[in-house]
Amino acid sequence: MLDDDLYHLPPTPESEKETPPRISERQEPDVVTAGLPETREEAASSLGDDDKTKVWSIPSASAYHPTTVSKAPEVKGKEQEPSIAPTPDFPLQQTDNSDKPEDEEEELTLKQEIFEWIKAIVISFAVVFLVFGVLIKVVTVDGVSMEPTLHNNDRLVISKLFYTPEQGDIVVLSKESGLDKALIKRVIATGGQTLDIGEDGTVYVNGLPLDEPYIKEKIAANMYGQHDYPVVVPSGKVFVMGDNRNDSTDSRFAVLSFVDEKYIMGRVLLRLYPLNKIGTVN
Repeated sequence: MLDDDLYHLPPTPESEKETPPRISERQEPDVVTAGLPETREEAASSLGDDDKTKVWSIPSASAYHPTTVSKAPEVKGKEQEPSIAPTPDFPLQQTDNSDKPEDEEEELTLKQEIFEWIKAIVISFAVVFLVFGVLIKVVTVDGVSMEPTLHNNDRLVISKLFYTPEQGDIVVLSKESGLDKALIKRVIATGGQTLDIGEDGTVYVNGLPLDEPYIKEKIAANMYGQHDYPVVVPSGKVFVMGDNRNDSTDSRFAVLSFVDEKYIMGRVLLRLYPLNKIGTVN
């Protein structure tokens, strides 16, 4: 440290003393640097050789300048984050998003929409396959053996879901049933029932005549088939005939005979076409 008397000034007469002005509460005091050396070199030049070695401890005037920090204005009722004023040595860095592509978000949205469309299509195909490949099927009538109930080119919906054959059902038989093509017939008797055909063409099941308003005409004498009536339908099989009894190849003939239930593709639920006949089929 320098000797204390280095900065001693001669006393000022009382008459020359001035009353210092009052500093307003809102006025910032000025920083007084008069009488202090601006640099260490100036301080060292005013010292003797013995004191120059101590000049390093003399602060410069610039060290007495106060650091100014800006403060964000307070807003009543709303808390604000403090801000820092930029300085030449530490400029504030601003993020520049001008180089970011404006259509990046649009491209991402487009990809998401495409993905959603693909997912919807896949789900739709799966539902269609499940419904029309497993639960129900749509078939087309080919021929006249089921007239007047069904006609050629009628579109039908069939289903085998939880199905057990019952007397009077209209069913579709697979080509493995015996004729190498799918057939549509009506179940006349099921396993364990006794079937007979009278001389007048009336059909009997378990000794009782069937009420068949759906047939086109009664069975002709030459259309009885190869069975010796009455016959008992084997268990797990059905006896089927077409409603057009005199123009139908069915269980009356040995080429088809009793049909195993496993060859039943499904029962007819409703007719889709022609449009004027849409509905259930009896």
